[in-house]
Amino acid sequence: MKKTIRTALSFLLCALLICGAAPVSVTAAAEAVSGTCGAQGDSLTWSFDPDTGVLTIDGSGGMADFDINSVPWMQFDYMITSVSISDGVTHIGAYSFAGCNSLSSITIPDGLTSIGAHAFAYTYLSDVMIPDGVTSIGAYAFADCMRLRYVYIPDTVNEIGEGVFDGTTAKICLDNALSFAAAYAEENDIECIMCCLSGAFLIQYTSQDDEVTVTGSLTNAKEELTIPAEIEGYPVTGIAASAFQSRGLTKVTIPESVTSIGNTAFRSCSRLASVVWNAVNCASAGSSAANSAFNNCGNLQNITFGENVQTIPSFAFYNCRALEHITIPAGVTSVGESSFRNCTGLTSVTWNAVNCSVSGTGTNAMFYSCNALQNVTFGENVQTIPSYVFNAKRNLKHLNIPDSVTSIGYAAFSGCTAITDVTIGSGVTSIGDSAFNGCTNIASVCYDGAQAADIEIGTSNTPLQDAVWYYHTHSEETETMVCNTVAP
Repeated sequence: MKKTIRTALSFLLCALLICGAAPVSVTAAAEAVSGTCGAQGDSLTWSFDPDTGVLTIDGSGGMADFDINSVPWMQFDYMITSVSISDGVTHIGAYSFAGCNSLSSITIPDGLTSIGAHAFAYTYLSDVMIPDGVTSIGAYAFADCMRLRYVYIPDTVNEIGEGVFDGTTAKICLDNALSFAAAYAEENDIECIMCCLSGAFLIQYTSQDDEVTVTGSLTNAKEELTIPAEIEGYPVTGIAASAFQSRGLTKVTIPESVTSIGNTAFRSCSRLASVVWNAVNCASAGSSAANSAFNNCGNLQNITFGENVQTIPSFAFYNCRALEHITIPAGVTSVGESSFRNCTGLTSVTWNAVNCSVSGTGTNAMFYSCNALQNVTFGENVQTIPSYVFNAKRNLKHLNIPDSVTSIGYAAFSGCTAITDVTIGSGVTSIGDSAFNGCTNIASVCYDGAQAADIEIGTSNTPLQDAVWYYHTHSEETETMVCNTVAP
């Protein structure tokens, strides 16, 4: 009998699509059609915009349960391509979108608690994320959705009607192997995949030795991705090689717990514009420049490092050519080779790292080929400027070394041929060999100390030593800059 009812429904939906819906004409394309759709006592409205194909359900409370002939927007069902349901909606009514065979996208609110029978039957949906808080899914809710691939069902669901996935090849995605949905899948011979829901992404993962590695996503949303800090109560410590390569994500947030990122993990994510990097001690982000985790992310314009970050690994942001500015936070103690190499759009750096070592020289230097870099600002608590850090930056013109700095490392600014003036704070006691080698245009040095002889200057710093030096003279009433006639 149930099979007969479903067969009859199939014929009825087809008839409506072919005969019933087609005569409807929307000539004023700019004006949306609207009405009410709430259950008794609930204030819900619907509006449909024929220009965009978007049906919006707005208000608070539960939608009414309809039958196949009473859905308020049924005359537009063949035109609906997307449904947006506001956060106040608690129930999706029976048959609400059944037969909307152009419907390929839906936004389900976090406050939803139930989905009615046949709600999405015969639609064009491919991936559906049911949010936490939903407790029941009605019979045949997703039946005969021919393109349906994945449905995430949270462990809050404790009731699933019959035939919910009949006529589909959908897989159920879970983050709890002991959930009601897992038992339902086993009973109905439906394949299950263990994953974690993060926004619009169904994140896959593996676990070993009480640690989790994220391996990818079943969905390819053009949205922000937040890698969870924990899955199943275990810390996420790794992101696998090629996990999100060439995906459509627009922003990614990496948690503090991550200690390794595999080769090409985010390579060629052409829409990626922003990275929030909170990983405290991430030892690797690609084994070479070609295998860099973010290589060829051509739209990456903003990288924000968390205040607890201590390590920036080698090759991490190689070849991110749209990047214009970075700030290295105070707590960073180690930066790997080629970490920002070939970031050709980089024009400014704020360096707040108090005591940091930088790996890589020559073509493997941290900022190699960042030839547009013209402005470097040092934070007021910086104590050491690492060796090689700004080597051969030929557009860098002015340097201001704050009083907190005590040492400037080997070849730190060598080859910066455009530098014309340098201010050296009173705290500097040593300048390493070749720190300013090849800086042939330095004309003046302003030293905030009492006399330049207080600084130990290493070999091969002739351009610095040959410049005109100014230093402070102090009295009770005045403080002036005086030209030092003796080269340091």
